[in-house]
Amino acid sequence: MSWKITHSFNPLVSKTGRILAANICLVIFGISTLDAGDGREMTRWFEKTEIVSMDLGKGACEISKYNFLGSWDTDFKANGRNSWKDTVRLNYERDSARLKLTAREAGINGALPALLSLDAEDAYFNKISWKDSQVSAMAFRAISPQRQTAILEVDTDNRLAVYVNSKLVKELVPTENVELGINSLIPVPLEEGENMCFIKIVSPAGPPRLRMLMALDQSKDFQAAWNTTGGFLNKQIYAKASDREVPTLKWDDLLGRLAVSVEVHDMATGQIVLKKESLRSGSVLRNGLDYLGEGFYKISYKSNKDEAYEYFLVGSPRRVFEDMKNALAKFSWDDGAQLNIEAQIIRGKILLDKSNYDANNRAWQEKVVYTLGSLSELMKLRERNTGDYARDTPGLHIRGFTSEIDRSRQFYRLYIPSNYTRARGIPLMLIMPTAISARGRPFIESPFMASHRNAVQICRFAEKHGVGILWPGYRNAPEGWSYESVHAGEALRAVEKDYNIDASRISLYGICSGGFYAGRLVMKYPKRFAAIVYDRAIFDGKASIEKDSPGSLDEWLEAINPSGRVANNPGINIFVLNDGSRTEGHGEMKLSEEFLQAALPLRNDIKHLLGRRPTGVELWDMIFGWLAHCKNDGHDSAPANGLDESGYAGPISEIFSRPFIVVEGASSGPGGAFHIRAAMRLLSGMYNRQFYGADFIVKKDRDVTKDDLKTKSLILVGNPESNSVWKKLELGLPVKVGNGELAISGRPFSGESAFMAICRNPSNRENHILLVGAGDLRNLIFATNINPCRAWFDCGVIEMEGDRLKRGIIGKLGMPVSGEND
Repeated sequence: MSWKITHSFNPLVSKTGRILAANICLVIFGISTLDAGDGREMTRWFEKTEIVSMDLGKGACEISKYNFLGSWDTDFKANGRNSWKDTVRLNYERDSARLKLTAREAGINGALPALLSLDAEDAYFNKISWKDSQVSAMAFRAISPQRQTAILEVDTDNRLAVYVNSKLVKELVPTENVELGINSLIPVPLEEGENMCFIKIVSPAGPPRLRMLMALDQSKDFQAAWNTTGGFLNKQIYAKASDREVPTLKWDDLLGRLAVSVEVHDMATGQIVLKKESLRSGSVLRNGLDYLGEGFYKISYKSNKDEAYEYFLVGSPRRVFEDMKNALAKFSWDDGAQLNIEAQIIRGKILLDKSNYDANNRAWQEKVVYTLGSLSELMKLRERNTGDYARDTPGLHIRGFTSEIDRSRQFYRLYIPSNYTRARGIPLMLIMPTAISARGRPFIESPFMASHRNAVQICRFAEKHGVGILWPGYRNAPEGWSYESVHAGEALRAVEKDYNIDASRISLYGICSGGFYAGRLVMKYPKRFAAIVYDRAIFDGKASIEKDSPGSLDEWLEAINPSGRVANNPGINIFVLNDGSRTEGHGEMKLSEEFLQAALPLRNDIKHLLGRRPTGVELWDMIFGWLAHCKNDGHDSAPANGLDESGYAGPISEIFSRPFIVVEGASSGPGGAFHIRAAMRLLSGMYNRQFYGADFIVKKDRDVTKDDLKTKSLILVGNPESNSVWKKLELGLPVKVGNGELAISGRPFSGESAFMAICRNPSNRENHILLVGAGDLRNLIFATNINPCRAWFDCGVIEMEGDRLKRGIIGKLGMPVSGEND
């Protein structure tokens, strides 16, 4: 733990800010009085001078010492409720020479008061018997030359409460900030002279984790005021302009010294309707006595070098949304622009649905006005007749594209910094999705898309470093299938179509399971990327796809797990980060250590930081700063050749990694057609569920063209007698079926079996053919016991054995068959 105070000197600190007396790294300081009372409440008295102090002047120093006052188990009841802040109290009186520390119970074993330095902190904490959850207390004194407000910059993944001179200043639950790797900014009131700073912090299953800075130069005032609610307005949707509903600037009273200039634009007319200088918290937005009328507005702020803007609305958001939809519908749009409009309209419908409508929720208001702002910006571009309405437009966007795989509509989120120009390519970073947040909903409806404020925070750093950000989204809940990487590749190509992206400086970021998916993307496109950032990552997949799966699944996972291939890829730079935060779902520190243990002997250029970041350094500044030096001069967007090197013909799921069509056999007569259509309905249902409502393209065998045979992968349903395309290609396929017999790659099976098997398309070996068939079409329905979207093997055979279905799996065609009963 450390604090850094801007404008601070201490006689024990040198001009460079380092502790001179390194040997005084741990002092168990005196206890004047210890009263355990009845065994439940404990009281300690300290001399005030025992608490380390620092003088706040015009300089800066890192505070490498603090007073650790103890730790206490949080497992108790206070007035019938858990009350962690009541676990311990510090009574401070300015005129008293002594401090009184009162705790509800005795401290946990080994947690004695001590004066700690950073060098001794870990060694001391390792001697304490930590509980599942505890409250720790620490203190320091800040000597201020005048009464003023400081900004306390906090880096922690623990819940904490900050007290100054016995008054609660802020209680902080930093969950979102931990995920984003950003620091919290807390305005702190300081009196002239001595100020007792007291911290209570809750840590689960281990010691407290904390870094702090204190700024007095007002350089962080603007950001601190903005971060409190994500804007300067007291709200962003006003029912109607009146004395009770007038747009008003509002931020922390402790930042009353902050003044901003504002410009308010009417988004319908593009006109400036209000312009004022030096507004402070509490200022209302109106011209004299005239309120802003009903409408949709954009307000821009400036203060010294800081700038920001936000949208706000006066009136009904539903009415404004409908008005914008109707206005946009009057114009003709190309397919790309129409998809971009559709993305915003989908978001608007979701947000304004009665089940989500929450007019008093600030986060909901932010998302609503952002969506309306995006539609308004599209309208402005159309009115200017700029032609390509998506091309070269900076800002935060939700965009769409039509997938080449199945012609489904897919969506992604994109940020392009304001200094972008077509003349100069910019670097781009892809932020990969995680598995948990993608379950059950398409990307446009997902928690990723709902996390608007998180995206805005990351964009703030991207803007500073001039980097574009792409959230490629997903077409299915990610698990590691090759078609997931293909989707990300399609989203990337869509961005490159609209913007000048520096192809030598495209990078990947993966947190949690996103690290695994980033690695899979490197496997699919091994020369595409310049760098990969693993942050608290999971590096490889594990057998979670099917319970009690056969060994063929482990064999497939070994083939697709990317960590070793990433480490062996000389064209990609690697940065491994793990701060040890214990957020559920994050990759444990052990995984990062194991990856580095395997990778560092292969190459010595892997950058890694395990443990806490340096004091005052935010995650995204560190990442973008490192990426500035990463470049891949040998970049190439060509995909790797599937899993051929591991001996797979596919596997079956690979059929969905390239554009494909389903070919329905139409030469079997009414009885056979019935069975083929029944099987196709089940296959369609599987595909629809896997890919969130997408449908595959179906053609009758007689409608398949020569171009289809050469450019598409094919799913052939039926058998050679019922499907003329199958018949035409039969000699080049590994499956022989007919006359009551079935052989797959020379292996005989019962002629009553149904099967799925994948192979290369003899008309174009870059594509695949998936055969879904049976010699007797009455058994074809059995083949649908295999879900092709989730099949990790080359071939599956289904046959009746008594009254049960038996499934045989051939992991790799050319390998022995394994059997299992269903």
